[in-house]
Amino acid sequence: MEKSKIRSSIFLLAMLLVVGTGCSQEPNAETPKTTETPVNEAAQSPQTVKKGTGKDTEVFQEGVMIDVSDYKNEQKYKELLQTLESNMNAMVKKDAVAFEKTFLSQKDFESNRFFLDTQDRYQFVGKPTIIEQEDKDRIDVGVRYRVKGSEVGENFKETGIMYNFKKDASGDWKVIMID
Repeated sequence: MEKSKIRSSIFLLAMLLVVGTGCSQEPNAETPKTTETPVNEAAQSPQTVKKGTGKDTEVFQEGVMIDVSDYKNEQKYKELLQTLESNMNAMVKKDAVAFEKTFLSQKDFESNRFFLDTQDRYQFVGKPTIIEQEDKDRIDVGVRYRVKGSEVGENFKETGIMYNFKKDASGDWKVIMID
């Protein structure tokens, strides 16, 4: 009877090791592939309000100040990042024509037009996070940004958004949604 308990315990321990090892394996093919840049925590964290205090990290300055140096040697992202920066610059300048050129379709532009139709001012900051989707013709890019508008008074709100890109008929990367 004692041997039976020992065998049962060893079997149970072996099963726990197998299950534990299986859970620690790399993600399967259904999991989106992420580039080596750390995940943009701001894109998933709740919104925060900060006050301009004179520190570089807490001063609002309208414009596009993203750091794409992690991708400067990645030729496959060059055009996508140019489209991203064009979109953000158009948003900052409230330039509807330039903003529309970055979208895949008129419908996509119209559903994101609200970024231009407010009095909000934008500052894009930090390093974008590029996430390649499994279907290879879609890439998502997380970006941190600050917004200053009537809702926050003298303060600004810092949060993150996710750009969804898809290739158009000629193979150029275009925005399909900003979420």
